[in-house]
Amino acid sequence: MAKTDIPLRDMARLSFLCALLWMAYNGLIEKGNGMGLRQRRQFSLFGLPEMAALALIVATIVPVTLWSRDIMSPQYRSTQGHVVECDIHATHYNASEAEVKVTITYRYTVEGIEHINTWTGLWPETGSPNALPPDELERLQTKNYPLVVFYDPANPALSELHIRDGGFQRIYGGLSVVLCGLAVLYCAVGYPAWRNV
Repeated sequence: MAKTDIPLRDMARLSFLCALLWMAYNGLIEKGNGMGLRQRRQFSLFGLPEMAALALIVATIVPVTLWSRDIMSPQYRSTQGHVVECDIHATHYNASEAEVKVTITYRYTVEGIEHINTWTGLWPETGSPNALPPDELERLQTKNYPLVVFYDPANPALSELHIRDGGFQRIYGGLSVVLCGLAVLYCAVGYPAWRNV
C-alpha cells in the first residue's frame, strides 16, 4: 500500500486559494479622487508583475507540499518478507522497448502477526534493496523469493517494497526555504517597485 500522500487536487486548491488571497490583497486599488468615504475601488490590470507573483507562489507551494508529505510520512522499519505470487507483463505491446509492470503479492511477519500485501508498478533497477535489472525480474516469480519489506510501526499492515531515501526530503526542504524567501522578497519589495514603474 502506498504511503500517505497529499492529493494533487488539494495542491491545486491550495495554489488557487493563495492566488485568490494575493489578488484580493493587491488587486483592489483605491483611487484618491477626493471622494472621501465614497472612494471607488477599481481592479488593477493583471499584468506581468502579477503573473510573476502567481508563478512564484505556485512554484513555492509544490516543494513545500512535497516536503510536508515526506515529513509526515511514517518512519518505516524493515523486516524480511517473501513472495506469495507475482505477475510480470509488458505495458505497451507495440512499443519497441516495452516497460515491464510487476504485480507482486508478498507476506511478512511483525510481532508474530503475518501480513499480506500487494504492490504494483515498474520495478526499480536501482535505489532499493529489492532492485533488480530487467533481465532478472523472473526471479520474483519464484515462490518464497526473499524481499525486504518496509512497514509502518504504528500500523504494521501498511508496508512498502521501495521507499525513497532522505535525499529527496533535503532537496524539497532546501527548495522550499529558497522559494519561500524569494516569494516574500518579491511580494514585499519587487512587486511594488515593478508595479509602480
